[in-house]
Parts: sequence; C-alpha cells; structure tokens
Amino acid sequence: MWTTAYVGYRLTSLCGTRHDTLAPALSRAAAWLQSATLPGGGWGYSAVAGPDADSTALAITFLRSVDKELPAGAVATLLRHQQDDGGFATFTPEWSHGAWIVSHPDVTATALVALARLECAGTAESLDRGLRYLWRHRATDELWKSYWWTSPLYATEAVSACLAALDQPLRAAELGETLSAWRDGSVFDAALRLLMLERIGAAGSEATRECALTLEQTQLADGGWPSAAELRLTDRQVYEPWLVANSGPVFRDERRLFTTVTAMSALASVEGPMR
Repeated sequence: MWTTAYVGYRLTSLCGTRHDTLAPALSRAAAWLQSATLPGGGWGYSAVAGPDADSTALAITFLRSVDKELPAGAVATLLRHQQDDGGFATFTPEWSHGAWIVSHPDVTATALVALARLECAGTAESLDRGLRYLWRHRATDELWKSYWWTSPLYATEAVSACLAALDQPLRAAELGETLSAWRDGSVFDAALRLLMLERIGAAGSEATRECALTLEQTQLADGGWPSAAELRLTDRQVYEPWLVANSGPVFRDERRLFTTVTAMSALASVEGPMR
C-alpha cells in the first residue's frame, strides 16, 4: 500500500508529458488502493501493522491527483493521527507506542500535502496547526529532521512540497545555500535535492546541474537507478534518531522503486519530457 501510493504520487508529476504512457498503470494502481483500505479506513505498510499516517496521506494525495474518489473513512483516519502539538504521528496508540505515536516532521509534511488536496470543511484548522508545528521544528541549517530516513532531505523535500501546495513562503535563499553545499550520499539524496532546488527557483544553478548530472550518469542499463540503505526502522524508544547511534536497522530499497521514481520525478521537474 505504502509503496504503491508513493510511486503513484511521484508518477503523477510526469502526467503532463507522459499521460498516455502512464494512465493505464496509474488507473490500475488507484483502483487497487481504493479496494485495499484497512478496516476503519486508511492504508498502512501492511495489514498487520495497521493504518499509518504516512501511507494514508500518500494514498490520498495520489488518488486526488488522478481525480479518483476516496474510500469512506480515509480522511477521518488521517486526521486521527494529528497530535495536540499540531504534528502528525505515524501510528495511533491502538496500533503502536513510544516514539511511533508522537509527531514527526516527515510524517506531518506528508499529511499536510494530502489535506491540501482536499476540498472539504474542517481541514483548515488542521492545516494551520500542522504548519505551526513544522516551523517550530525547522533546524538551524534550514532543514527538517527525518524520523524514518537517514537523511534530512526526505523530510525537507516533503516540507517544501507542503509549503508549495499551500502557497506558503519558504526561505529560499537560506535553504538554497544549504542545498548548494550539501554533498549527496546517494542517488535518492540527489533526486530529493534536485526537486527542492527546482521548487525554490534555483533550476539554473550549479547545484542543480550537479544533481542532474549525477542522475544522468548513475542510471542503470535497465532504466532504473541504484539504491542505498536509507530507510530506517527506528526503535520505538528513540525519539531523536539523528542523535543516537544504532537507532534502528537501516534497509535498502531492494526493488529500487522509491529511488527510481524519485529520480524520474526530479529530472522531469527540470528537463521537461523524460527521454
């Protein structure tokens, strides 16, 4: 569910130039997600894990991007993950405990992108509270920390997408300085950095060309991109994994779907039609 929602969400950014190619697959993916909701509404990493805010938000964003109807209970399930501090937790207490049921920037930003796609009453306050949470958690280097990923670029790219969706200002100059000085540790990092550089209006910068060149040079013969171990299954007792050594096992994107679709989306954002 989570993988399908993420890949579908990223692929919709290519629909303007590749609609005929993508439409059948996106339609099938959307239909599958509509039928795959968990009891009570929402989606999750797996049926055993229960619904989570990240998967549910990505599925909502994807379905709304292709003008598909949301299953009953999906929005209510997402809203149940919002905490008193305004942020969104990955899980609710009935499904987990510890740090997995408190707010995190990467989850909050993804949830707000989904809410921004909705045209229903009752979400304005949730959006305002979520935005205030995000601004309170911006680090001094202009980035946001990722709870589930080893790189802060994942959370920061999600926040930049959230602010763009809500027509909110971003301190582009300061973020641009940080992104220009960043040294990518992986293809996934380069793709996320390229997406952000384009979003803040730095499409013609040296940093943008550097990221695009990295992606062009690392594409494999089968059309995909190589992945690295970046997805962290953070221990429930660890609230700030970026401060803790060995805070949880880190996994590789084995089928390279997350890495490849993010690279495609990034290149399309600055180069027009994909070749």
